[in-house]
Amino acid sequence: EAIIKGQREQLARVQSRLQVLPPGSELEVVRVFGTETNVLTVGKRSFLTDIIGLAGGVNSFCDVDDDYFQIPFERLAAMDPDVLIVHGEESEADGKKADFMKSPQFSTLRAVKTGRILVYSCDHICHPNATLAGTVERVARGLYSECFK
Repeated sequence: EAIIKGQREQLARVQSRLQVLPPGSELEVVRVFGTETNVLTVGKRSFLTDIIGLAGGVNSFCDVDDDYFQIPFERLAAMDPDVLIVHGEESEADGKKADFMKSPQFSTLRAVKTGRILVYSCDHICHPNATLAGTVERVARGLYSECFK
């Protein structure tokens, strides 16, 4: 009960900070696994779609009735998301971002051109756990840092 109460309180604080965002200004977000030309991503059955939504963003593939699935890079390019979420240790973030910037395909995406690649530990974005509100807050801070100053 204490964990649930704490999680709800943290989510309420995050939602309160995001209230300043104008309606319709949600960032388009895609969770990607690697820099391959067949991109693995997440759909509406993945808990990450909920995390992204609670953090104020929209999963570009939230209409796909699947959890994890592959798409050709061309489909991702057509979406041209604002933000990419990838997993890795925070200490590796610069290297992970560089991998995307070096990729002939990914370097064409708006998210990569603007440096909007969020790198989070697998502890936070790969598995649902009892600290999901913390993950929501991390993602919200990554998407809308101006709301958390």
